[in-house]
Amino acid sequence: MSIINQQQPDALQIALHHHRNGQLAQAEAIYRQILAVLPHHPDANYLLGRLALQCGQPGEAVRLAQRTIAAMTAGSMLYALLGEAQVQLGQHEAAIAAYRTALQLQPDLLDAWLELSQLLAALGRHDELIDAYQHILVLRPDMAAVHNNLGSLYKDAGNVRAALPCCRAAAANEPSQPVFQFNLANVCWELGELAEAETAYRRTLELGMADAVVWSSLGGVLQALKKPDEALDCWRKAIALDPADADARMQLAHLLQQRCQWDELATHIAPLRQSLTQPVTPRNLFSPFSFLVLPETTAAEHRLCAERWAHNRYAGIAPLSAAPARVAGSKIRLGYLSADFHDHATAQLMAEVFELHDRERFEVHAFSCGPDTSDAMRQRLQRAFDTFTDVRDDAFVDAARKIRERGIDILIDLKGYTENGRPAILAHRPAPIQVNYLAYPGTMGAPFIDYLLADEYIVPPDADALYSEQVIRLPACYQPNDRQRALPQARQRSDCGLPDDGVVFCSFNHTYKITPGIFDIWCGLLREVPGSVLWLLASNDAAVANLQREAEKLGVDAGRLIFAPALPHAEHLARLQCADLFLDSLPVNAHTSCSDALWVGVPVVSCSGAAFASRVAGSLLRAMGVPELATTTLAGYQALALDLARDPARRLALRGQLAAARTSAPLFDSVRFTRQLEDAYAKMLALHADASLI
Repeated sequence: MSIINQQQPDALQIALHHHRNGQLAQAEAIYRQILAVLPHHPDANYLLGRLALQCGQPGEAVRLAQRTIAAMTAGSMLYALLGEAQVQLGQHEAAIAAYRTALQLQPDLLDAWLELSQLLAALGRHDELIDAYQHILVLRPDMAAVHNNLGSLYKDAGNVRAALPCCRAAAANEPSQPVFQFNLANVCWELGELAEAETAYRRTLELGMADAVVWSSLGGVLQALKKPDEALDCWRKAIALDPADADARMQLAHLLQQRCQWDELATHIAPLRQSLTQPVTPRNLFSPFSFLVLPETTAAEHRLCAERWAHNRYAGIAPLSAAPARVAGSKIRLGYLSADFHDHATAQLMAEVFELHDRERFEVHAFSCGPDTSDAMRQRLQRAFDTFTDVRDDAFVDAARKIRERGIDILIDLKGYTENGRPAILAHRPAPIQVNYLAYPGTMGAPFIDYLLADEYIVPPDADALYSEQVIRLPACYQPNDRQRALPQARQRSDCGLPDDGVVFCSFNHTYKITPGIFDIWCGLLREVPGSVLWLLASNDAAVANLQREAEKLGVDAGRLIFAPALPHAEHLARLQCADLFLDSLPVNAHTSCSDALWVGVPVVSCSGAAFASRVAGSLLRAMGVPELATTTLAGYQALALDLARDPARRLALRGQLAAARTSAPLFDSVRFTRQLEDAYAKMLALHADASLI
């Protein structure tokens, strides 16, 4: 409704003239003269109320607006004024109601939509805020800031695909605004639109927003684009700009680990550990997984890092309303959440468990937040579950609601803080019982994760304090295995680039698990065992070159290091049988690669530390009936490997023992393992029921 009607008396026009020229006392006097005659005059009340706000008198503005409203003469502008005044008085619910009334009367009242959106943003009412932004953009589709804000809301909620067109529109409408370019880049990166992300980050820098966070983010995209040298330079620039940027430092350190650039890596370990003692800021938080695999860190530090991360990222997420009570005697509904329901190490371990779950006791549901690869493993898993729900494009809360709608009793997170994990879904508490299992070898430090599945070797009873979750221990080993995994005929050594004679040491762990100390031991074995070779996974060209260089420094011909490309799983199992000994790594043991070696009969020599990730292979060896292959000191590890390398008869006997154990040992007894896992789930349910009675 127009404030000024051309038919209004001249007095209102005179007052408005004074008002516009800042002569507020004169304007107020005339407004009050008009209201003395016509106390419910809507324009005079509105303008006097607007003047009251200018003078810091929101209470007076409310009185004037409500007087007119009571007289049934108020229009949309007065309701909007009332809302604005009530905001200043802290009467937020009343203000929202006033704005909504104004917009019912005049849906195209842009200022009211904008003011309402500001209030909703301040109150954190994101669903209503999204609706408000959408209405604003219908009226003004060129408002770049609103496109940007809407995109940020979608992204924060996990609905990244909905965020992308918003961020693109913001950048297109105001291409010179660096923040809009930066937010577009962030969304593109998360969606895998890497080329567009790189372009937007570089545009951000060109526009003058050249701070550490932009350089660090560009580094992440360049690494994903397989431009590691450029990525390293970006992170170095970020740290030069802000030495306290622990996130950039952690990303740099993790790539240096992958490339086996140990001298530079060593300069970053102490600052990263030290950052955990500093107050939390957005830039001194870093990936718990990257820190967990960093050499020289402790299990206590892993917990602290995870707790800081969980509190900062997820403490503000509101849980869903309490789940309905279970129907007594009904089947236990299990939900498995993962991004790896395809040909991936997690699926290779878990597939048969999903198939073997007792359907008389359990319903088994999958919630997939990863790619639909349509490979053979994906198809097998889709058949294995009672239902298979794809939540990869859902907002976190929407995914949580889908889990809740299934009535899930126990939700098992098979990702944790590993790549493509979605802990924010669990932060919404979609299930009454939530479990950290298998993929993430440590504590999540999150109050919304109730249990950690382990075994007595991986987490000894005296180590419970290192984990925020209640530890539930499986009787033999925490790791599942699939008896249907391939057992192909062994390849010939010559087919794999290996010598026909001599001991073949191997380690098919990722190169980030190789430390200088471990590699020193391996090279010592090569020096002590003439004609032997070390067979490694060719993770990246830089690691190959650096390991060859380090070997030469340690007196070993680089030609005795044989690098193998990644292969499909069955082909890898065929070639793996050419090895004589699998040499494990520390402080991060082999996980799936250890059980692969044991499956094909290759003895594994391991060394156990104190943290979860450093005790996995020891657990597997115990469950395979060869606990003597897990040492507790590096000296013992080196001595055992050397003894076995020099004793072919003992190696042959171990191969025979492992082959026989394949059908009898707990590690590969999938039926027994599944029953024990189900008993663990039933125990969780009983503990939860007991706790609810307290």
